[in-house]
Amino acid sequence: MTIQEYSIIKDRKINVALIGCGRISLKHVISIFHHSKDLNLVALCDTNIKNIKEIKNLITKEAKDKKFTENIQIYEKYDDLISNKNKGIIDLDLVVLATPSGLHASQAIKAARHGIHICTEKPMATNWEEGQSMVIECERNNV
Repeated sequence: MTIQEYSIIKDRKINVALIGCGRISLKHVISIFHHSKDLNLVALCDTNIKNIKEIKNLITKEAKDKKFTENIQIYEKYDDLISNKNKGIIDLDLVVLATPSGLHASQAIKAARHGIHICTEKPMATNWEEGQSMVIECERNNV
């Protein structure tokens, strides 16, 4: 597959959801801030609401442009985020998986099946087979 076969967003910002709001998530938030002319942070998702609130409070405190934070949706369940994307409740292009490595394969495959691009923390997967299944599903769905 060539890069031309993927859907490339050029005419608007890329809408990003950060999945997992633990220690490493701050690095991703900083990157999204740094690239805010090209990226919108549209959602935070974590099973621990305390983690979400801490990251959202930090974002709100540090954001110079308050528009950056006003539309961030909060999810405690990944499946709810995916469901809301399918219902058109949230416009989502990319999930950043900052969750434990053992969850990456199932989360990436689910996102790919719904046409969502994926960026994972390392390691990508916990074994070769899971990594292969992630790549195959992404290729199958052009993400």
